[in-house]
Amino acid sequence: MIDAGDASVTDAADQPSPRDADDAVDASDNAVACPVGTEDLSNVATGDFRVSFHVVTTQTGWVALINQRSVCSYGTFWDIRLQAVGRLWVELDNNTAGGYESVESTDAINDGQPHEVVVGRVAGRLSIHIDGAAAGQAGSPLSLGTLPALQVGDDICITTVKSPVTVMFSGTLTDICITRR
Repeated sequence: MIDAGDASVTDAADQPSPRDADDAVDASDNAVACPVGTEDLSNVATGDFRVSFHVVTTQTGWVALINQRSVCSYGTFWDIRLQAVGRLWVELDNNTAGGYESVESTDAINDGQPHEVVVGRVAGRLSIHIDGAAAGQAGSPLSLGTLPALQVGDDICITTVKSPVTVMFSGTLTDICITRR
C-alpha cells in the first residue's frame, strides 16, 4: 500500500503546493476518498484498476501528474500526464513487442477550475472520465508486472532529454486514490 498523503507535490519554483500544507488533512481526505487505501499497481497483470484524483492547474506543456515509471522509454509502467493542449495522456507499457498503449482525453483540464479525473481499466478497456463524463477510451489488455514507486507531480522524463520535454506539476493535485478492482 502507498500512502498518497505522503506524496510531495511542488510548483515550478519548487515550493510546496497547497496539497503539502497539512499532511494530516491530506491523509484524512484521502482516507475518505480512498477507503481501502492507495494501492501499488505492481503485478496487477491484466486485472481491472482505478486511479482517481482532483486537479486544478493552468499549466501548459507536457506535465507529470501520476505514474509508476522508472525509465523515460519503453519499459513496464503506467503514466498519466497533461499534454501541451491541456488534455490528459494515459499510457501503459509492459516492455514487450507491441506492448504499449495510450489514450488521450477529449477534454482539456488546464483551465484553472477544479476537475475530478478517473482513469480506469475494466474488462480490457482503459477509459478516462473527467467530471463524471466519458472523455476517452481504448483497448488495454496489457499485463503489468513489477513497477517502481508511485510518483506524484514528478516523472523520470523530467530529467531526460526527450521530446516532448516533461515538466513538474504546478497546481493542486489531491484525493489521489489507486485501487485494484
